[in-house]
Amino acid sequence: MMMRSPVQPVFENSAGSIPFAFREQFLLSPEDPHEILLHGEMQLIWHPAALRPLFWILGKFGMLVPIRARHVPTTLHVIPGRTADGAPFHEWNRTFSLARPVRFNTTIVWDRHHNNLADLVGTPRLLRMVWAARYMPPDTFTLDSIANALTIGPWTLWLPRWLWRCLLGSVEFRQVASREDENQVSVDLRIVHPVLRTVFRYHGVFRTRRVPRSVSIAPVVSA
Repeated sequence: MMMRSPVQPVFENSAGSIPFAFREQFLLSPEDPHEILLHGEMQLIWHPAALRPLFWILGKFGMLVPIRARHVPTTLHVIPGRTADGAPFHEWNRTFSLARPVRFNTTIVWDRHHNNLADLVGTPRLLRMVWAARYMPPDTFTLDSIANALTIGPWTLWLPRWLWRCLLGSVEFRQVASREDENQVSVDLRIVHPVLRTVFRYHGVFRTRRVPRSVSIAPVVSA
C-alpha cells in the first residue's frame, strides 16, 4: 500500500490515539484536498551572541534560523507531494515575521537507509538530517539526531558520528499537543554541542488550520 505521508510509519502502531493536531500536520497526504498551516508565536529564538557570524553564514545557505528574538509571529506551511517514484514528502515552509521576514524551509522524507524520518535542509538541499522519530502517547512527538549526510546530485556522503556532532551538534525536538485545544501544539527545539552545550534554541505555541491547496510541487526529492 502506498504511504500517505513521510511521517506515517512513526504513528503506525498508534491508530485511534493520535491527537487531532498531529493527524492534521504529520499525516497530511498529497491526495488530501487541503494543506495545513500552523500559525502562532515563537516565544524565543536564541543562540549565543559569540556565534552570530556562524549563524549568519548558515542562514544564507538556508540551514538555520539566523536570528535572536522573542515573541515572533511565525507560520509553518505544510505542503505534501510525491517523488518521481511515488514516495510521499512534505515541504515545511517556515516564515518568521520580523521587520524583514526570515524564511527557513525543509523537506521531510522517509529515509530508507536508516528506516526513519529525515529532513533535507539547505538551499539547495545539501544536508540530510536523519532522526530517531518517536510518538509517545497520548500527546508527545520527538526527534533526536542519529545521522547526517551531505548530498550532491545522486551521491550521498554519510558523515562519521564524531564529525557531525562536532560540526552540527545534536538536535533535540519535542512537540506536545494541547489537551484543552485540539488544534494547539507547543514546540521546543535545541541544538546541543558536545563541548559548547546548547548553541541554539527556539520554542513556541501554534494552532493548526486547513488552507486551500497551492500550486503542485515538482517531485524533485528522493527518499
